[in-house]
Order: sequence, then structure tokens, then C-alpha cells
Amino acid sequence: MNWFQWEKDDMTTNTALILAAGYGMRMRPLTSKIPKPMIEIYNKPLLGHTIETLLSIGIKNIIINTHYKSKIINNYIKTNFGLLNIKILYEPKILDTAGALKNAKKYLNEDIILTINSDVFWNSKNNKDLINLKKNILNKNFKCRLLLSKIKNTYGIKKIRGDFHFKKNKLQRNKKNHKGFFYTGAQVININILNNFNKKKFSFNEVWDYLIFENKIDNLIMKSKILHLGDFEGLKHISQFNP
Repeated sequence: MNWFQWEKDDMTTNTALILAAGYGMRMRPLTSKIPKPMIEIYNKPLLGHTIETLLSIGIKNIIINTHYKSKIINNYIKTNFGLLNIKILYEPKILDTAGALKNAKKYLNEDIILTINSDVFWNSKNNKDLINLKKNILNKNFKCRLLLSKIKNTYGIKKIRGDFHFKKNKLQRNKKNHKGFFYTGAQVININILNNFNKKKFSFNEVWDYLIFENKIDNLIMKSKILHLGDFEGLKHISQFNP
């Protein structure tokens, strides 16, 4: 596969932030000696699958935030992706998801960034959805688009309640069991929206709630299946995601 083969018209952002700083407590003892993004699936760390997926959809610049056992990630990137434009941003104290993006802002040359979780088994079957996620976003008024998944297409999550639902075609938080859509772990977001938050450590949940209230959040329902590996539930489904 040619990592840099994509349709030029689809390219709307060149930069992605991979979130990889967490402790992975729900995956102990696997994460006692390695960070969760380094758990191997089909002979390759989750982080490697994520990077290769980003490259295959046209991402040229990658930032990875780290904290827990960061040297292991550093060594892996240096050994396997040393010649590519990948910057590792160590956080002495974890800044949470939105805080991580705000901290990375000074290293970004674009306003609209793709952020992606590293505890998902991203693979080539998700490429088309990720490409569609970042289409048509170079509008000054663009704020955020979430990649969502139907409950039946989401594996590795024990919850029976989706994160979001639609009310009169507007995205809202979901409170009903067996209803709604899950957040996949990927979004495109205008980093300038973070200027509305006067704090260093905060979650994307705060940003999304603000954007929902302001009716400035978009979404895309993915067509492919997705496997979350936040805890051991996800490991039960790996055989269904053979690359």
C-alpha cells in the first residue's frame, strides 16, 4: 500500500494529534510495563496502526502527546518512523484531551486539526470514513465534526448507551439506553475554539457541550466497524477485525 496515495481534492488538513498520554489502568497488567498505545495487535502496536492509517489518508504532520512510559513511545517512533514528520510532545502532568491539543497549538501550522485516540484499532477499513471526516472543512466558520458510530458497528465498549443522539436533526447528549451513537475517538476541530477556555487541563467533553449549546458542532456517521481497546472487552473481538 502506498501511504501517500489519496485524492488531492479530499485533502483538507495535513495535521493530526494522536492522544497517547494515558495510564491505561483498565488494561493492567498489560500496561504495567508498556503504555496502552504499545499493545500489539496483529504483530504491531496500536500506535503503529494509527500512524499508518493517518499516513494513508494524507496526513503529513503528526504530533503525539505522551506521559506514561513516554520513552518507550519515543524509541518506537525513532526506530520505525524516524524520517517522517512526527513530533512527540511530553506532558510532565497529563493535560486531558482538550488540554493536550491546546498545549500543542504552538507547534501547529494549521487551524483545523484531526485528533485521534490511540486506543482504537484503526485500520485500512476505516480509511474512507476518516477521509470523509476531513472533507469540506476549510471554512472560517467551521468549528468541529465528530466521527460517530452506530451501536451495532461499535465493538469493545461495554456501555449500552450511546454518547450522542439527534433531536430535530441537532446533535445532543444521549441519556437513553440502547439508543444513540458512540464517539469513535476521531474528530476534526478548529483549535481556535479552545481560546474560549481559560484553563490548561480540560476535556473535549467540555468543548463539545459548549459547541452543542452554540449549535456549532457537526458529525459524520461512519459506515465501517470500529474496535475500541480501552479495556479487556475489546480483546474479545480482535478476530473479527483481521486486517
